[in-house]
Amino acid sequence: MFRLFIATSLTLLLLACVPAAEKPVDEESPAEQPSEPSTEQAKPITVHARFHYVEQISNPSIGNDKSLEATFQLESDIQRTGSFDTAQYHHENYVNRAQGSVLASGTMDLSDHDVSTHETYQMQGKWPNLAEQSPGRFAIELPEQSDIGEGLRIEFDIKAPVTGTKKATIRSKDQALESTVTHARPLMCIDGEAGSDWCNIHFIIDAIPTTAKTEIGAAMLPHAKEVYLLQGKKTEKGGLIIYGDMLPVYGATTRYQDDHFITNLSVSYNASFDDGSRISQQLDVVVWSTERGSNWQPD
Repeated sequence: MFRLFIATSLTLLLLACVPAAEKPVDEESPAEQPSEPSTEQAKPITVHARFHYVEQISNPSIGNDKSLEATFQLESDIQRTGSFDTAQYHHENYVNRAQGSVLASGTMDLSDHDVSTHETYQMQGKWPNLAEQSPGRFAIELPEQSDIGEGLRIEFDIKAPVTGTKKATIRSKDQALESTVTHARPLMCIDGEAGSDWCNIHFIIDAIPTTAKTEIGAAMLPHAKEVYLLQGKKTEKGGLIIYGDMLPVYGATTRYQDDHFITNLSVSYNASFDDGSRISQQLDVVVWSTERGSNWQPD
């Protein structure tokens, strides 16, 4: 059903600029069946990732700047049946390990007549040792063969708790009131409890859209090609398709070394708008598999 969600999201987000009739999908098609180990002996492997994400947003009209940076080494123990581009991947005990950090910061200074608003946001989380982490979630989901191109589709789900300082003050001539931070908090972070916040960093990386591999892929392919061309670029109407959790980030390449895969994605952009606001994003990911217990990694 995940693939069906992506196909629906693509249709909704691109309906205004890419008219296309949605194709019916056979619910009994192989693409809709859950991944189950075959009678072939499943091989225990580890999937590793180097993950780096940077986001910066500036809006001078309200004196607002905010940024988010996440750097992680991730590992998940899973099982594999098959090999190369026919391999399937299966959960074992769903063990995830992470090492890394998240830094979220921002400010806002806005004055209007006799009233001014000042916001400060400086939150971070650090996980110095590669281990299972709690609280939070630091997961590489099961790799899947792409529906729309050569290679793999891989999902990252990071829910990182952060702590630090967040403060908002509204001042007038006679008084100062404490308020809630709204503009200084990065887009991917949300309010938590007891002074903490959560930064929810969720991405799906997928192959370059070239050829439909499944029935779902045939329905997705035209939209995926359009998104691939537009992601990180302003449209004719002034819109922008950012990297986020609503759509896959296309352009990942996969190669194989022995029985193991190496998937790379490196994308970035810097966009400015007529009102002086700016946004930039950078996503660099390397994902690879090894024998269980191996520390090998690509350059």
